[in-house]
Amino acid sequence: MNKTRLAFVLTLAAFASVLLSSVSLADTRTSWCRRSDGTEYPVYKAYSPYEDTSQSTCYGGQNWCTKTVHGSVKLRHWHFTQNFTAQEREDADRWVEYTYGPPDSSNRLMSATTTFNCHSYALGPNASVWNVDQVVTLQYDYDPVAGTPADPFQVGQICQHVNNHSSIITALQSQTGFPWIAVTEVKSKWAEYGKYQTTAAIYGGPVLVWKPK
Repeated sequence: MNKTRLAFVLTLAAFASVLLSSVSLADTRTSWCRRSDGTEYPVYKAYSPYEDTSQSTCYGGQNWCTKTVHGSVKLRHWHFTQNFTAQEREDADRWVEYTYGPPDSSNRLMSATTTFNCHSYALGPNASVWNVDQVVTLQYDYDPVAGTPADPFQVGQICQHVNNHSSIITALQSQTGFPWIAVTEVKSKWAEYGKYQTTAAIYGGPVLVWKPK
C-alpha cells in the first residue's frame, strides 16, 4: 500500500471513530461545521429515539413505522426533529472534506442531512428515519454472499463494515475471495453528514457482503 493510500485509509478510520463517538446529550446529536474563513462550530440537532420495540407506536403516535420487509419485525430507529439549515449544511460538508479529505466535493453524492443514516440508505426499509438495527435488518431481509464462483460478489450488494456501518458496492477488483480485498469502492451515507463514494476501507473495511432475500 503506498503512502497516499495508507494516509487515506487512516484518516477514514479516524473519521469513523469520531462519528461513532459523536456526542448525544438529552436526545440531541452534536455535529461539526466549518465556515469559509476556517472557524469551526458545533450544531445541535434534536431527535426522538424509538428503541423499545415492545411499544406499538412511535413518532407522533403513528403505528411503528420501521419494520423489516420480511416478517415485519420492528426495528429500532430515530426520528430527527431538526435538520441543518442551508448554511449549516454547506459548512458541515466543508468540515468533513477539510478534516478527512479525501473525500471531497468531487465524490460527494449528497450534502449533509439528518433525515437518514447509513443503514437507512443502504438497507432500508425506511429512508426518512435513522435505522439503528443493522444486524436485525440484515438477519431478516438479506442473505450473506459467499464470494465464490457460485455466489459471487456484485456491484449493488451491501457491505457490512467493522465499525457499525453499511454501504453499497460500486466497484470490485474480484467477484470472489475476501470482501476486504475484493471490494474496492462503495457509496454510503456518513451519519448526519453527506453521502460519498469512497474506498471500501472506510469504517474499518467490509467484513461481510449481503444481498436482498
